[in-house]
Amino acid sequence: MEEHRIPLTELLPVIREVLASGGEFSLKPRGESMRPYFCEGRDTVVLSAMMQAPKRDDILLYVRANGVPVLHRVVRVEEDGTLSMRGDSQYFIEYGIKREQVVATVKRFYCRGKEKKTDAFGARLYCVRRRVTYPFRSFSRRALGFIKRRLRRAFKHG
Repeated sequence: MEEHRIPLTELLPVIREVLASGGEFSLKPRGESMRPYFCEGRDTVVLSAMMQAPKRDDILLYVRANGVPVLHRVVRVEEDGTLSMRGDSQYFIEYGIKREQVVATVKRFYCRGKEKKTDAFGARLYCVRRRVTYPFRSFSRRALGFIKRRLRRAFKHG
């Protein structure tokens, strides 16, 4: 099958139309925000219409207030019904995403040609691990960077 690179903003009307007619829409995600779960150029996600209220750990395609479409994971469903979202490789949480901004959900994807379901046991385990390690990831990334810089200096001057 031939691949085309079309900006997601241009695809949104088509995606909405396909989902409204009961279909699914496949695309290759771009960017680094959902690494390592989705890798650009390797994986294909299958978008489906939202059939139920979003819940924690769901992966949603939504449109930010500035019109930019984003594929991120639900971190929390707030009491007022808004969503807090974050990419798996990011540290900041985006608050106040309204249900009307959500375009689709990801229930399955293809990694190296193999189908994977986002509600499978391994996927749920991955989400728990990401939640538990979240507070430590920023620290460990900074510590690793510090060690690398020190080693570079030591070998450069030594």
